[in-house]
Amino acid sequence: MLCGLCSQKSITLSLLLNENGVRNARAYGVNGHVIVKFNTTTERTYLVDPDYGKAPYRTPADPEAFKAIVRDTYKDSPFKRRNL
Repeated sequence: MLCGLCSQKSITLSLLLNENGVRNARAYGVNGHVIVKFNTTTERTYLVDPDYGKAPYRTPADPEAFKAIVRDTYKDSPFKRRNL
């Protein structure tokens, strides 16, 4: 996607997902970055980052497990991590 900023890419992706039957796709801001959250037909919640090209990853209920997934997903990020 060549939309520009992460917010534009995430908003565009959420609109595309919603128009194609993926439920509740929404763009969310996290620590100055924007990603997409959506639910599957089995009510599982996933996040995807169109700016980084990160494939959908499931969001666990345990906050510490979720932090570990985020840390691993963005470990090669050139940006400074804050409080993760």
